[in-house]
Amino acid sequence: MRRSLHVVSSAIVLALASGCGAESGGKAPAAAKAAPTWVTVENPPPGNKPNDKVRHVDFTLRHPSTWTRDEGFRERDDRAFVRVHRRGEPHPYDLVFQVRSFFRAEPGRPVATFIDGVAESLTSVTPERAAAGDVKKLLRKGPTTVAGRPAQEVVVLESSRTRTGATLRLWRRMVLIELAPTEWGALALHAWIGGIAEGEDPEAPDVQAEMQAVFDSLTLKP
Repeated sequence: MRRSLHVVSSAIVLALASGCGAESGGKAPAAAKAAPTWVTVENPPPGNKPNDKVRHVDFTLRHPSTWTRDEGFRERDDRAFVRVHRRGEPHPYDLVFQVRSFFRAEPGRPVATFIDGVAESLTSVTPERAAAGDVKKLLRKGPTTVAGRPAQEVVVLESSRTRTGATLRLWRRMVLIELAPTEWGALALHAWIGGIAEGEDPEAPDVQAEMQAVFDSLTLKP
C-alpha cells in the first residue's frame, strides 16, 4: 500500500550553538531558514490548431522555485503539456515531473482495463540490456487518487550499469487520470527520480517529499 507523505510547509528552524561567554551562559537565538517559494504553472489555453479545444486539459500545478520549467516541451511533442525538473545539487539525485495526454485507440475504454499493458511496457527489458545488468522491478500497480480524481498508477525501480561499472538507479511513477470523454481520454503524469545512490531508499520521505508535493499541487478543472 502506498505510503502517505507529508510535506512540511513551514520554515525549517536551525538551532545554532552559541560561543557566548561564561557571564551569560546562554545560546544564540535560533536562526530561521525561509521555506522555498513555489511557482504556479497553468496549462495555456488552447490555440488555433485543428482539435485544440477538444484536446485541451484545464489544469494547474505548483513546483519549488528551485526547479526549472522545460520551455520547449510543448513544441517537441503535440501531446505534451508541462515538464518541470530539478537537477542534482545540493541533492545526489534529479527530479523530473511531466504532464502529457494519454491517447487511446479505443475512446471510452476505462484506464483500469489497460494499466496492465502500461506496467508491462515500463518493466520490459530487452535480452541484451538484461545481460548487461539492467533490471526493472515493479513496486506498485493499481488504483490511486490524484487531484481528487480516481486514477491508476504504475511505479517501477530501474537499475542499470554504466560502462565504468557504476550502478544507476531510477524511480519512475506514471499516473493515468480518467478524463471526461475527449479525444485524449486520459491525462498522464510521469515522474522520475534519477541518480539514487546504492542502498538509498527511493521511497524514503526525504527523497520523495518534493516530488509528492508537486503531485499534491495538481488541480484539474471541470
